[in-house]
Amino acid sequence: MKSLALASAVAVLTVSGCATYENVEPPADPFAQAPAPVAPDLRLGAIIKDADVTYSFKGSFASAKEPLSKTMPRADALSRLAETLKENFKSVERVESAWEAQNKGVDLVVAVTVDYQQAGQRNQYDVFSVSLAFSDPKGAPIETISVQGKSMDFQDFGHGLNGGDTFAKSQERAMKFLALALRRSVNLPGYAANRHVAGPAPVSAAVPAAPRPEAAVAPRFRSDVEAPAYRLPENESKIAMVVGVEKYALLPAAEHAERDAASVKAHLLAAGYPERNIIFLTGASASKSGIEKYVDAWLPRNVDANSTVFFYFSGHGAPDIEKGEAYLMPADGDAKFVESTGYPVKRLYQKLGALKARRVLVAMDACFSGVGGRSVLAKGARPLVSKVDDGAAAAGRVVALTATAADEYTGTDPASGHGLFTYQFLKGLSAKGGRATMKELFDYVTPKVRDAARRDNRDQTPQLIGDGAASL
Repeated sequence: MKSLALASAVAVLTVSGCATYENVEPPADPFAQAPAPVAPDLRLGAIIKDADVTYSFKGSFASAKEPLSKTMPRADALSRLAETLKENFKSVERVESAWEAQNKGVDLVVAVTVDYQQAGQRNQYDVFSVSLAFSDPKGAPIETISVQGKSMDFQDFGHGLNGGDTFAKSQERAMKFLALALRRSVNLPGYAANRHVAGPAPVSAAVPAAPRPEAAVAPRFRSDVEAPAYRLPENESKIAMVVGVEKYALLPAAEHAERDAASVKAHLLAAGYPERNIIFLTGASASKSGIEKYVDAWLPRNVDANSTVFFYFSGHGAPDIEKGEAYLMPADGDAKFVESTGYPVKRLYQKLGALKARRVLVAMDACFSGVGGRSVLAKGARPLVSKVDDGAAAAGRVVALTATAADEYTGTDPASGHGLFTYQFLKGLSAKGGRATMKELFDYVTPKVRDAARRDNRDQTPQLIGDGAASL
């Protein structure tokens, strides 16, 4: 039994469209005014896949990454989350996919990702992370909310599993900030209003309700790609990994990246990719370790010789200014330490190319020049422009469609609320009813992206790497 244990905790809150908050301790009483539930008249369908409830042990003493359910009861990881959701919605029920949710008549769907990282040595934080990607029953993205709760025990380590102290503390802090984030939601109140529901629950006359300017109907983008008009038969051989990083801990936001990812996922579902075969990472789950564990471990275990594998990334890229190599920047990436906090594009191609899959396809809405758009550079560093190695030489049999050339930068389509490349990519996929080859998509997006970029007084030229005959 520990005596005089000295503990501290940190919680991190990220809401798509809002700021990021970090506090040594949660506010003294963030619920003192008893804020109203975000949508008490909406039925919520929650998609929780085994692969998205994970545990990892980090440190010099041991290393393991496996589903959390293999290490401790799933109830320990999900019970408080369920309570928090039930406090904010009319009802919450588990569903296997958005299509099942639609059939059951729920009003709102949320894809849940939970990750617990246990410290392996003293003076390290245990981290409990939750990401909730909300969409309507047809798959159109609404909002992504991500939170982290951190707890440290300076006297000992390893109590996340044994004593449960740091696990419980980090989980509890994450749930407090999740409740706060839900009730400060940018888009959910507007969505509830558009569903013609009653809105927030009434507040006692003794405590007048404070005005909620954020409850106004959120502006809607004029996008025609979020709800696919086609539907192909489900195909078990199709496997995908979709990563969208919009809010960064240490970098500027990559505007619309999470909307991009959610819309790509909706199209993959329509194109026959089973929900259980799609790894969807946004918010805190799109960390470097989150990307690594699925690319390095999950995909090799789940891919066979008949598989079609599709990898998509939307977010910032960055160049290593010494080696000139391109990196994808995860949610916890730091432009000052690209080599240690980024994920090398060359390594991505090598890992994907080593899979036993029949075909491997990649689409990336990021850039690596460091001169703007979805690319970042350490403060004071000079951009490399044409010296950036985009990893094409390492692609091997991987077929990749990227948003721009190495010396250019990406842009967005403000009207649709998407990256310019992703918007045209999905338009092209829709035009072919979900059966487009990579060459057909390249031929479709290139003139449209180049024309839109020129009207914005810049250059953006999509690139095709490999044989474009393969289709999604």
